[in-house]
Amino acid sequence: MLPELTHRLLADWNGLSLGVEKPRTVRYLGISGSVEGGTTTFLAFIDRCSRPSFVVKIHRDPSEQSQVFTERNILSYLQTRSGLSATSVPRVILCEKITDRWVLVQSVLEGRPMVAAMTRDGRPELEGAASNLRLAADWLAQLHTATRARTAAIDSLLKQHALNTIQEFASIFDLSKSERNYLNGLGDRLDAATGGGVSVQHGDFCRHNILVSRNSRRTEVAVIDWTFSKRAGLPLHDLFFFLTTYFLQVRKHHGITGFIRAFADTFLDRNTYSSIVKRCLTGHCRQLNVDVSMVETLFAMFLVERAVFEFHQVLRCSRRGGLPRFTLYLAGVGNRDYAEAVKAQLWIHFFKILVARPGQFIA
Repeated sequence: MLPELTHRLLADWNGLSLGVEKPRTVRYLGISGSVEGGTTTFLAFIDRCSRPSFVVKIHRDPSEQSQVFTERNILSYLQTRSGLSATSVPRVILCEKITDRWVLVQSVLEGRPMVAAMTRDGRPELEGAASNLRLAADWLAQLHTATRARTAAIDSLLKQHALNTIQEFASIFDLSKSERNYLNGLGDRLDAATGGGVSVQHGDFCRHNILVSRNSRRTEVAVIDWTFSKRAGLPLHDLFFFLTTYFLQVRKHHGITGFIRAFADTFLDRNTYSSIVKRCLTGHCRQLNVDVSMVETLFAMFLVERAVFEFHQVLRCSRRGGLPRFTLYLAGVGNRDYAEAVKAQLWIHFFKILVARPGQFIA
């Protein structure tokens, strides 16, 4: 379908505001992504230019029109928000169905993916981690301020969505009595947890989607891949995802034990790294006007949302005839057969650990 896309772009080049003269040729470089991600991404190069001129995201599922339009609408909305640099989010150039696939063409942003280093003891390097956490939290605070909304109708819809997600979580996963009791109390605490209002949620806010560029005066942050974004999400969700995945991606110990250890070192155990995480979370709560005492409730809700979301992502993969390798690994660790493999994931492990260690969450 890339030849058809090229023909479409060249036919209306001047009307697409790409900022460069119409080229003779367009070349594409594919970027590998996760099986469950749902999109294939290409960098587009015109003529002999070595720098990409735009980005192409192709949705693998022809029926994903609503997801495509959500991303398009949110990116267009963000371009208009004061207090948030228009260069920190992609600009939509084209959103159409080409042959039988939905395609989003977006602008290229400056910067390189955020880098994290690991120390000999298997934890993130502290100075770099503190800088990265601060950059991420400050950008998310700008996003929250620029897109914050608070009405009775929004609060009601968001709470109902959270309650539905909790109910679905309980129906999907095998839970102990104490885990179900903990889950039942979440919905009752959500009203107090959303005091700062709701804002746009990126949905996949991790290091490889955060581009950093530095010059002599300041450091700039740009954020890509808004495939799973939402117009209104619960506070702290994106920061929780960033903090959880930050250690997971630089851990020393492998296997399920390594993932659980990284999670505990980040949120439950007392160490120099978790102290940085705690300062980041409490400072971010002040920026967003979120009651610090509600952070564990929001974190538990984050784990529930991620578990349900990933379940549906893996379920879509299974319907296409396969499962991600990591899902199969976790299924093997848990002695699950293929039919039950879609329930094998890290987020349910993390939820169970949080419940098993009451009063130890760092915030």
